[in-house]
Amino acid sequence: MESLSLKKEMQRNFRHTKDVLKYSAVYKKRRKVKIVKMVFFGVLFLFILIGLIFIVRLSTFTISDIQVKGLQSADTQDVMNEINSNINGSYALVLPKKNIFFYPKDKIKNDLLKKFSTFADVQIKTIDTNKLEVTVVEKNAMAVNCKTEQTIIDKTFSDCFFIDSNARAFQAVTGEPDQSLDKYVDFNVNTASSTLSATTMEQLQKVKINLTSKNLITQFIKIVDLKSAEFQIVDNGKIKISIPVSDDFTSILDTALGTDLLLNSVKFEYIDARFGNKVFFKAKGANDEKGITKNSTSTSSSTSASLVVKSLTTKGATTTMSIKNHASTSASTSVPTTVRAATKNTKSTTTSKTRVKKI
Repeated sequence: MESLSLKKEMQRNFRHTKDVLKYSAVYKKRRKVKIVKMVFFGVLFLFILIGLIFIVRLSTFTISDIQVKGLQSADTQDVMNEINSNINGSYALVLPKKNIFFYPKDKIKNDLLKKFSTFADVQIKTIDTNKLEVTVVEKNAMAVNCKTEQTIIDKTFSDCFFIDSNARAFQAVTGEPDQSLDKYVDFNVNTASSTLSATTMEQLQKVKINLTSKNLITQFIKIVDLKSAEFQIVDNGKIKISIPVSDDFTSILDTALGTDLLLNSVKFEYIDARFGNKVFFKAKGANDEKGITKNSTSTSSSTSASLVVKSLTTKGATTTMSIKNHASTSASTSVPTTVRAATKNTKSTTTSKTRVKKI
């Protein structure tokens, strides 16, 4: 019995060993097949990669010609140098940046806009398989903005900048700019900031057109601060206005410029229209500042106006007198044309008085 059980045990062990060897051989075979597949696919991938590298390096797919269009002020060679600096070299020392499929399009555009402040937009597209077309849209100079008025008067235009439609300075002025461009004076102007805004520039442009229609030619516009500006008139004085320009400013200014005093081309030192419906002016060589108030009420086709006279000759104080001049029934506006203010001798024992005489 013992020999029989021993024999059975040996048979079981043999079968187990056989199964182990069998499964071991299968495992080794499978492992070998797996390794062969890995090697095969690895070699295949390597060949594909080498093939792709070879293809992308072909001259057929390499940028060899760059065309730049739309340049006005920028130098073509400078633009070309900036583009070439972006497409020279390779990605990971393998993939060339000059390849027509992999060139850094967005980076080229952003770098051009950053380096050339005159560029408003850059469009890049490929032509065929080896040509690049770069179209540049440059900013249009809408005006010239200078830090001092003297540089405009002297026509040296140092510390001056071209500004676009958004009132942003984008390029320094070299030489004398186009005479058709408006001239502004803003001591804060530079390529990073400016007191002048697009809205303000649009409002001032309308005032300038209104003045030009009255043969008052603007030499330059000075931005005094955020709330006021001055128009320097050619061969004449200054016109001071408030910012922002009110809706009824044109009619208010028309009232002042429509007086006989200005229609007769009297030279003025300044016209000050910063005080609502009251406009002050001072003729050149005069001692008095005069003012006209545009009344809101009118009868038929005529207008009533007030003339305010400020005597600037009184010592220690300014004497103010207002003279009403009601409109006539005719179609024309009746406004006093000349007022002469005089002051009594201060040596008198009585209080100084102002005498007004209409001529």
